[in-house]
Amino acid sequence: MSKPANVKLTHFGRKSGKRYDTDVWWTEIDGDVWIGTQDVSRNWFRNVEETGIVELNFGEGPRAFVVIRCRSEEDIARFEASMLSKHPIGARVIRFLSRGKKLGCFKLQPAKE
Repeated sequence: MSKPANVKLTHFGRKSGKRYDTDVWWTEIDGDVWIGTQDVSRNWFRNVEETGIVELNFGEGPRAFVVIRCRSEEDIARFEASMLSKHPIGARVIRFLSRGKKLGCFKLQPAKE
């Protein structure tokens, strides 16, 4: 089964711990799943950064991941280039609409069960 362009992300509230679901674009870099946004002030991004855990569902049921925030300009550039390659038109439109905002991303590692 091929993986969809977007993935269902379950993240957890920074204060409440409540579960929230949202769809996000994802990409694969060197065999790892990466997610991100053109606007790091978005609630889902802030929740993920604070809690450090997410669940992703590619249509086969949720899988738990631990997140690592991309801090280097090199990693952020790799993420952006990968997204532009995967979504050549959509990613450019979103980048244009989000001008002036800060891009951020996470590298995901499967959580140990």
